[in-house]
Amino acid sequence: MSRPYIPQEIVSFLQSITVAELGYISQADHDWKADQHYDALKQVLFEQNCRGDRSQNWYPGEVVELCSTTLRPHHVREYVISNLLVLYGVFEHSAFEYEALKERFLKFSGDLPDDFRLLLRDALLIDFQNDFYNRPRELLSNAQMAEADRITIESGVPGFTLMQNAGQAVADLIVERVQPCKTLVLCGPGNNGGDGFVIAALLKAQGWDVSVACSVPVDKLRGDAKTAAELWDRAVLRFEDVEITPDLLVVDAVFGTGFRGEFRSPVLEVFQAIEKIKPLVIAVDIPSGVNGTTGEAAVHTPFVKLSVTFCRKKPGHVLYPGLAHCGHVVVADIGIPHASVAQAGWVALENDEGAPDIPIMEFKTMGGMKARHKGLVQFVQTNKSIADPLGFLRDKAREGACHVIQTRPDFILATPEGELLITPHAPQEARNKEIETIIENIVSALHEKGIGVYQAACASLYHVAYMGS
Repeated sequence: MSRPYIPQEIVSFLQSITVAELGYISQADHDWKADQHYDALKQVLFEQNCRGDRSQNWYPGEVVELCSTTLRPHHVREYVISNLLVLYGVFEHSAFEYEALKERFLKFSGDLPDDFRLLLRDALLIDFQNDFYNRPRELLSNAQMAEADRITIESGVPGFTLMQNAGQAVADLIVERVQPCKTLVLCGPGNNGGDGFVIAALLKAQGWDVSVACSVPVDKLRGDAKTAAELWDRAVLRFEDVEITPDLLVVDAVFGTGFRGEFRSPVLEVFQAIEKIKPLVIAVDIPSGVNGTTGEAAVHTPFVKLSVTFCRKKPGHVLYPGLAHCGHVVVADIGIPHASVAQAGWVALENDEGAPDIPIMEFKTMGGMKARHKGLVQFVQTNKSIADPLGFLRDKAREGACHVIQTRPDFILATPEGELLITPHAPQEARNKEIETIIENIVSALHEKGIGVYQAACASLYHVAYMGS
C-alpha cells in the first residue's frame, strides 16, 4: 500500500505531549469526556486530516484544543498512534490498547519515517496502566534507601539477591518495551555497575547484541559488584574505547543516587558523546550525575528516556534539575518489603491528591476567581544558599502552624504536622508570581466546597502542574 502523508502538525503535537500531561486525570473524568468527544475527535483528526491528500492537510487549532483539554492526553496519544499505524499497514485495524500497540510495533520490521519510528519507540516505553496506577508515593533519601537495604539484608535477604532482582527488573522491562537492537551497558565501580553486569548477562541470554564497558578495571570491583561481573563471560571494554552511535541502546549503570560533583575522564568523554549523538538511554536507578536526595545534576548528565528505580523513587527523580534528566520513571519491586521502608522512613511523599468528586473543567474557572479566604496557605521560596530546602520548608510550616507552598523551582507543600508533598512536572512557564494567585484562588474555591486545606492545596498543585492553569 502507498504510504500516506502524516501532517507534521500531528507529529509535532504528539512530540509535545510530555509525561507531565500524560494522565493524572481521574478515570471518571476520562469516561465522561470520552463519551462526549471521542467521535468528534475521530472524525476531525482522521477523516479530514490523515487521508494522504496534501491539499487536505489542515490542522485547525480547535483540534489541538480538543485533544489537549477534553480527552486524557495519553489516551489521545495512543489513539492517534494506533490509527497512524493502521495507515502504515502495521495494524489491520485500530487497537486502542497499550499492549496491542507495543506488541505489534516491537515485531514490526517494515519501513516507517525516522521521526515517526522514534516517536513510537519513545511513546511505547511508557505503560500507563502499570507504571502510574497504585505506584508507591514515598520518596526516600539516599540514606533512607541505604537503611531500607540494610534492614532487608539483615532480615535474611542476601544483598546479591537484591542486585539480581534489580538487574532482572531492568532487563525484563527492556525486552518488553524496546525492539531488539545493539546495546551498550555502561557499568561503574559500585553496586549500580553490578546491576549493569546482571542486565547485560540477561539480555545476552535473550539473544540481544550486547557489549559492556566498565569505568574501572574489572579486577578493581569488590563485593556484590565483583560477583555480578563474573556473570559476564565476554570482553569488557574500557570507557576510552567506547563508540557511541545513534542506533545504540545505552544502559546507564555508571553512578547511583549518591553521586556528587562533576564527571572526570574517561566517564566525562563518554557522556559528552552521548549528549552529542543522542542514542536511546535507559538509566538504572537514576541517570548518572543526578543526586538522589537533592536532585542536583552534574554537567553532561544524560537526558534519558526512561529510568528504572528500585523499591521507591528518590527526591532526585521529582526535583529539578534532576527531574528533567530522568525521563519517565518506573518503580520496580526488587524484594524490599514495606516494613523495611517504614522502619527507614521517608523524606517526602509524591503528590497525587486530586479532587476526584469535582469535574476537572471546573478548575478552569476556579483559577480565575478572587480568593475569598486568603491566608489558607503561605508561599515561601528557597534558593541555592539554603543547604536543606526541604527541611527549611518543613520548619517554616511547623513554626507558622500553617500550610506552606513553594512554587519555584519545584511545587512543594509542607504541612504543620511536618509532612512534605512534592508535585513533579510543575510547568516551567508557571514559575512566576501569578501562579501563586491561581493556586490561592483554587484552594479558596475548594475550601468553600467543604474540602480541607490539605486536600485543597494538594489538588490545586496537582491541577496546575498536570493540567495547566
